[in-house]
Amino acid sequence: MRRLVPFAVVLASLSGAADAAAKTDSAAAAARRCDRVVVFRYDVTVTGAKSGRETWPPDSEFSGEFALSYDYVVRYARLRVVVDRGCDPEITTVRARGRGTGTLRDYTWADRVVPKDPSSGRVPCEFGFTTDPLGASLRLVGGTHVLGGGPATFSIGSQLNRTQQGAILGLIESHRSAACDKGGGSNFRASDELATHLSVPVFENPARVGNVKVEPPSIFLDGSLLGGGRRNPRALARLVAGRSARVSTGVRRYEGTDDQSIATATAAVTIRLDRRR
Repeated sequence: MRRLVPFAVVLASLSGAADAAAKTDSAAAAARRCDRVVVFRYDVTVTGAKSGRETWPPDSEFSGEFALSYDYVVRYARLRVVVDRGCDPEITTVRARGRGTGTLRDYTWADRVVPKDPSSGRVPCEFGFTTDPLGASLRLVGGTHVLGGGPATFSIGSQLNRTQQGAILGLIESHRSAACDKGGGSNFRASDELATHLSVPVFENPARVGNVKVEPPSIFLDGSLLGGGRRNPRALARLVAGRSARVSTGVRRYEGTDDQSIATATAAVTIRLDRRR
């Protein structure tokens, strides 16, 4: 005698099998989403600007002013940004390396300072120039924060190649020698700082933008940031999603007096990553 299985039992069994299959498919889909590598293309632009002016108090042995200013732009075309969505641990990493070109523009160095002693023989001098395109390189690394795991990390480093850094220093010194080796007194040395002011924070200290710190501008065309923590930096989150991102310090300002001089200064750096479609 055959045993009859109730129709409801068969239906429940089929339903359970379908649910199990659906869960398996869902898990497989989730694994595919997290365990994959995606490549996006970006045009990256780094801009920076720096200016400073220095004067001396009435009781100083100097009169006149010292001034320094420049701006720059560095471009990386079609930078390949690799996004690796990991499953174990569930950390998404972002990485990129690239080469580009940058130009130091309207570099102006002016030593208009004159000693009050007329017998000093010191002659004011100044010079300016804009460079041809120079080689630069960029490295980007990031890792997202995971609940219960380690902190997010994010860094971008962009600057002139080492040989080009030496070329910039040599170019500045050659212009200075041609313009300033005159008269009987020596001029201030050409550098990336004010002449005698002891500390200009906007030239020396990183600027905090959200949970990253952006390094100040320099004659080496820097565009560097470092940060992270318990929250993913906004720019990192946008890169993970394949979206454009921007980090900017805005214009930072300084006014101050030390025991030698009175100074005003500004500094700004912006890093833009524009997604190509």
